[in-house]
Amino acid sequence: VHGDAVSILNKILVYGFDMRASDIHFEPAADHLTVRYRIDGVLREHSEKYTKEVASEITNRIKIMCHVDTTNRFTPQDGQMKIDNVGVTAYARVST
Repeated sequence: VHGDAVSILNKILVYGFDMRASDIHFEPAADHLTVRYRIDGVLREHSEKYTKEVASEITNRIKIMCHVDTTNRFTPQDGQMKIDNVGVTAYARVST
């Protein structure tokens, strides 16, 4: 699952970057993860839902990229990550 989650997260981030999304929201539910992109001020839902297992791996990957505590699941954490896409770099603020 880990390799799949890394690939899925990369696709989510690159899509958001390409669409010039100002925010990407990862919204966990009891049995799946929904991704929403804020594009031109409008929050748009990504058509694909991800399983609970993949959602956990995606969350851990984001935490690793932001250098925050992966074992802390109950306390809000803030971090930032660098995203490189076709020679363009962007920095993202992350809150969990």
